Amino acid sequence: MPKQAVLLSIHRTHAERILDGLKTFEIRSTIPKHVRWPYTAYLYETKTSGCGLVIGQFTCRGYIFMEPYAKLNPEYMKKIADGACLTTEELTYALDHADYLCAYSVSDPIRYPSPLPISQLGISKAPQSWCYVENPLFKEEKIC
Repeated sequence: MPKQAVLLSIHRTHAERILDGLKTFEIRSTIPKHVRWPYTAYLYETKTSGCGLVIGQFTCRGYIFMEPYAKLNPEYMKKIADGACLTTEELTYALDHADYLCAYSVSDPIRYPSPLPISQLGISKAPQSWCYVENPLFKEEKIC
Protein backbone atom coordinates (compact mmCIF):
# COMPACT_ATOMS: atom_id res chain seq x y z
CA MET A 1 0.00 0.00 0.00
CA PRO A 2 1.47 3.41 -0.92
CA LYS A 3 2.48 5.67 1.93
CA GLN A 4 0.81 9.05 2.18
CA ALA A 5 3.70 11.26 3.28
CA VAL A 6 7.38 11.53 4.12
CA LEU A 7 9.27 13.29 6.88
CA LEU A 8 12.39 15.18 5.72
CA SER A 9 15.21 16.08 8.08
CA ILE A 10 16.36 19.53 7.04
CA HIS A 11 18.62 22.30 8.30
CA ARG A 12 16.96 25.49 9.51
CA THR A 13 18.25 27.67 6.64
CA HIS A 14 16.78 25.39 3.98
CA ALA A 15 13.52 24.90 5.87
CA GLU A 16 13.08 28.66 6.22
CA ARG A 17 13.67 29.18 2.50
CA ILE A 18 11.05 26.55 1.68
CA LEU A 19 8.50 27.99 4.10
CA ASP A 20 9.18 31.54 2.87
CA GLY A 21 8.46 30.38 -0.69
CA LEU A 22 12.01 31.09 -1.89
CA LYS A 23 13.06 27.49 -2.47
CA THR A 24 11.11 25.61 -5.15
CA PHE A 25 13.42 22.57 -5.36
CA GLU A 26 14.83 20.41 -2.56
CA ILE A 27 17.92 18.45 -3.67
CA ARG A 28 18.24 14.90 -2.31
CA SER A 29 20.23 11.81 -3.26
CA THR A 30 17.22 9.49 -3.02
CA ILE A 31 13.51 9.69 -3.79
CA PRO A 32 10.55 8.06 -2.07
CA LYS A 33 9.25 5.28 -4.33
CA HIS A 34 6.26 4.10 -2.30
CA VAL A 35 4.08 7.21 -2.20
CA ARG A 36 1.04 8.42 -4.06
CA TRP A 37 1.80 11.55 -6.04
CA PRO A 38 1.45 14.31 -5.09
CA TYR A 39 2.48 13.68 -1.49
CA THR A 40 2.99 15.72 1.65
CA ALA A 41 6.55 16.28 2.87
CA TYR A 42 6.81 17.22 6.54
CA LEU A 43 9.82 19.34 7.54
CA TYR A 44 11.73 18.19 10.61
CA GLU A 45 14.16 20.94 11.59
CA THR A 46 17.32 19.19 12.75
CA LYS A 47 18.57 19.67 16.31
CA THR A 48 22.03 20.61 15.04
CA SER A 49 20.68 23.73 13.33
CA GLY A 50 17.27 24.26 14.86
CA CYS A 51 14.52 23.16 17.22
CA GLY A 52 14.34 19.38 16.59
CA LEU A 53 10.63 19.58 15.76
CA VAL A 54 8.30 19.39 12.75
CA ILE A 55 7.88 23.02 11.69
CA GLY A 56 5.84 22.77 8.51
CA GLN A 57 5.08 20.93 5.31
CA PHE A 58 4.95 21.26 1.55
CA THR A 59 3.44 19.35 -1.34
CA CYS A 60 5.79 17.46 -3.64
CA ARG A 61 4.21 17.12 -7.08
CA GLY A 62 7.17 15.52 -8.84
CA TYR A 63 10.93 15.49 -9.19
CA ILE A 64 13.75 15.95 -11.67
CA PHE A 65 16.24 13.07 -11.87
CA MET A 66 19.83 14.16 -12.56
CA GLU A 67 22.77 11.91 -13.38
CA PRO A 68 26.36 13.15 -13.18
CA TYR A 69 27.24 12.04 -16.69
CA ALA A 70 24.21 13.60 -18.33
CA LYS A 71 25.24 16.94 -19.71
CA LEU A 72 22.34 19.14 -18.75
CA ASN A 73 21.73 22.38 -20.58
CA PRO A 74 23.47 25.17 -18.58
CA GLU A 75 20.26 27.23 -18.53
CA TYR A 76 18.36 24.21 -17.17
CA MET A 77 21.03 23.66 -14.48
CA LYS A 78 20.79 27.35 -13.52
CA LYS A 79 17.01 27.12 -13.22
CA ILE A 80 17.28 24.09 -10.90
CA ALA A 81 20.12 25.67 -8.89
CA ASP A 82 18.20 28.94 -8.50
CA GLY A 83 15.10 27.03 -7.36
CA ALA A 84 17.21 25.13 -4.82
CA CYS A 85 18.85 28.37 -3.57
CA LEU A 86 22.25 27.12 -4.73
CA THR A 87 24.79 28.41 -7.20
CA THR A 88 25.22 26.45 -10.41
CA GLU A 89 28.72 25.57 -9.19
CA GLU A 90 27.34 24.13 -5.91
CA LEU A 91 24.80 22.01 -7.78
CA THR A 92 27.43 20.82 -10.28
CA TYR A 93 29.79 19.90 -7.42
CA ALA A 94 27.04 17.93 -5.64
CA LEU A 95 26.13 16.16 -8.88
CA ASP A 96 29.77 15.30 -9.60
CA HIS A 97 30.05 13.66 -6.16
CA ALA A 98 26.86 11.56 -6.24
CA ASP A 99 25.53 8.60 -8.18
CA TYR A 100 22.54 10.80 -9.00
CA LEU A 101 20.46 13.60 -7.48
CA CYS A 102 16.76 14.31 -7.36
CA ALA A 103 15.29 17.79 -7.29
CA TYR A 104 11.96 17.46 -5.46
CA SER A 105 9.40 20.04 -6.54
CA VAL A 106 8.29 22.22 -3.64
CA SER A 107 4.83 23.78 -3.68
CA ASP A 108 2.19 25.00 -1.24
CA PRO A 109 4.48 25.41 1.79
CA ILE A 110 2.77 25.68 5.17
CA ARG A 111 4.49 26.92 8.32
CA TYR A 112 2.92 25.52 11.48
CA PRO A 113 1.92 28.09 14.11
CA SER A 114 3.51 25.82 16.75
CA PRO A 115 6.19 23.19 15.97
CA LEU A 116 5.20 19.57 16.60
CA PRO A 117 7.15 16.63 18.04
CA ILE A 118 7.84 13.81 15.57
CA SER A 119 5.92 11.46 17.85
CA GLN A 120 2.73 13.02 16.41
CA LEU A 121 3.73 11.46 13.09
CA GLY A 122 4.02 8.05 14.73
CA ILE A 123 7.82 7.81 14.86
CA SER A 124 10.27 8.11 17.73
CA LYS A 125 13.56 8.94 16.00
CA ALA A 126 14.36 11.55 13.38
CA PRO A 127 15.49 10.14 10.02
CA GLN A 128 18.98 10.69 8.62
CA SER A 129 17.51 12.14 5.41
CA TRP A 130 13.83 11.15 5.17
CA CYS A 131 11.39 8.39 6.10
CA TYR A 132 7.86 7.34 5.23
CA VAL A 133 5.00 8.43 7.45
CA GLU A 134 1.82 6.36 7.27
CA ASN A 135 -0.59 8.68 9.06
CA PRO A 136 -0.21 12.28 7.94
CA LEU A 137 -1.19 14.96 10.41
CA PHE A 138 -3.19 17.01 7.97
CA LYS A 139 -4.77 16.45 4.62
CA GLU A 140 -4.62 19.21 2.00
CA GLU A 141 -5.74 21.90 4.43
CA LYS A 142 -3.72 25.01 5.12
CA ILE A 143 -3.02 25.73 8.76
CA CYS A 144 -2.56 29.41 9.43
